[in-house]
Amino acid sequence: MRMYLPTEVRWEETRLGRFVAHNGFGFLEELQRWSLRNSGDFWHAVAEEVGLDHEGGRPRTGSPLGWLEPTRFDAADSLLGRHAVRAPQRLALCAPSLAGEWSERSFAELAEDASTVAAAFLLRGVRAGDRVGVALPIGLEAVTTMLALLRLGVEVVWLGAIRDSARRHHAADCRWFVVFHEALAGVPGARVIDFASLGQGAGAPGPPPSCQPPRLELPGLAAQAIAGITLKAAWDLVAALDLHGGDLLMVCAEPNSPQWPWLVLGCLQLGAGLVIADRLASNDALAPHVLSVVTHLGICGATLKSERDGCSAPMEAFDSSSLRLVAIFDGRIDAMAWNWLFEQIGHCRFPLVNCFGGPAWGGLLLAAFPGLPVKPCALVGPLPGVDICLNIATGNAAGSLVCGNRWPGMPHQGGDGQRLPVRAWIDPDGYWFLD
Repeated sequence: MRMYLPTEVRWEETRLGRFVAHNGFGFLEELQRWSLRNSGDFWHAVAEEVGLDHEGGRPRTGSPLGWLEPTRFDAADSLLGRHAVRAPQRLALCAPSLAGEWSERSFAELAEDASTVAAAFLLRGVRAGDRVGVALPIGLEAVTTMLALLRLGVEVVWLGAIRDSARRHHAADCRWFVVFHEALAGVPGARVIDFASLGQGAGAPGPPPSCQPPRLELPGLAAQAIAGITLKAAWDLVAALDLHGGDLLMVCAEPNSPQWPWLVLGCLQLGAGLVIADRLASNDALAPHVLSVVTHLGICGATLKSERDGCSAPMEAFDSSSLRLVAIFDGRIDAMAWNWLFEQIGHCRFPLVNCFGGPAWGGLLLAAFPGLPVKPCALVGPLPGVDICLNIATGNAAGSLVCGNRWPGMPHQGGDGQRLPVRAWIDPDGYWFLD
């Protein structure tokens, strides 16, 4: 098994390494202790790092659950508008369309699309504060719809490609449903909008940003303010993936993965592009000029086995100087899979970052950080700002994860001491492993 051993300079060049030094600390452990003792100051610093307070908005701690939310957050401007002005031609999204073709959008084009679709929703009667279910397969139209609705200040219920009874169960009380050429039966009181029919709103002026704070709800979770989810998602991608503005993250995950809204918000907030794919084998349909500029490759655990079993040719597509990091958005990975990714796709040149967490837990909880030594299959530890410990009974080698604090975008209302249904253990060198 190969262990990734970076140089000291590599750590100092990462965004997390610079963040540690900028805040006056010498080691990651010192930052972690500060982030838990002085959470307000820490999340202020994070908001500045990810550009969430670019217009002077500052996080606050006045909500009943103690979450930190910016006092002013214009989702349309923060996610798209400011990037469309500063780098209008920068690639923001590359995704399959409902027509089955790959589509690319710059920040300027995506901002214009979202504005046009938002205007079309207004013509249909959608208003700030409405609860709108989005039942579209992940792709260009789904992302554009989510951004357009956030611009209007609605509560977006993300359903993806969930169908039938599961959709009805997760989307009760929605005033509107956005679908693609299908009837949504069995949901009384809901008004159905066929996405294909929204083209009739083309050319309408974009609506002004809503003063109603937009919210996002994932199946089975409480609705959360977009500001908090965006703050934590952007911080996760900064700390765990070393993602910068102008980088391009390609993620291979299942179409129904709840990771997608989280990744969209995090990437766009940072001014980074996102390539949406369900598997590496689908890359043959991607334009070569997109593959050649992918800087980060992420794979969700559910897709990893099929990649190893049936993917060989696409590996060489990433053998370029642009690819800097491979990430696994799951904590559970065996040695064979780790080596396959590290050697065959990473070519042993750069870190394989193992992560655990996601929207169900309010973002990433544990990660292996770029610029630090990484053992195969291991996690270095909790992300700064996240208090995770192990509840280990006497005589046991592993224990359950226990959450000791709350952070922005956390969907659970439980307080300190919440036990997660995940078991882990720590080796003598301090590395974390999930059972």
